[in-house]
Amino acid sequence: MLDFRPMDTLVWVGLGGNRGDVRATLAGARAALAAWSDGPLEASPIYASAPWGDGDQPIFFNQVVGLAPTVAPSALLAALQAMEARFGRDRATERRWGPRTLDLDLLCWPGVRSADPSLILPHPRMAQRRFVLAPLFEVAPAPVELPAASPEEAAAMGYLLGNCVHCHHGREKGDNAAFSLMPAALRANTVNQPTASSASGDGIRVVP
Repeated sequence: MLDFRPMDTLVWVGLGGNRGDVRATLAGARAALAAWSDGPLEASPIYASAPWGDGDQPIFFNQVVGLAPTVAPSALLAALQAMEARFGRDRATERRWGPRTLDLDLLCWPGVRSADPSLILPHPRMAQRRFVLAPLFEVAPAPVELPAASPEEAAAMGYLLGNCVHCHHGREKGDNAAFSLMPAALRANTVNQPTASSASGDGIRVVP
């Protein structure tokens, strides 16, 4: 059982899909998420990216949304899975990393770490996914700490995103190395590299 108390800081959820009218689905998902937030959502731009893990499918559209939930992490996870089903996702029949109408991932919850297989926080594969990190970097109002395999992995991700990663070792003995996404106003260290994303003509950003 996770300890929980309502927090002023935002919880981050990743949204994505590549079947049907994805932009309409993302809009519907944002409206559904708003009902679980004690305050307005913080939504990133929508990003287009190549499929992750299974390339034989259409491109994905992804977005990150911040909300201030008043329920425990496990209850929010259950709500996210119910939203996926409402928008046509069937986890029982889909192939792993295959096409889906809507994918909702609970990415990170400030002050909460969990190794429970049913809900690992922060999300264990965040550091590998530019389609998560790029929109999160655009919208996060404060540093977001993520697990990383090594400082070298963090530095590599900093090169890919451009000027946004501050790398540091674990603060206490036994901690894993970690890195923080640093919003522009809070960057402590910068690397003069171009950003990994660019905007397309229809307002969709592209993750190469």
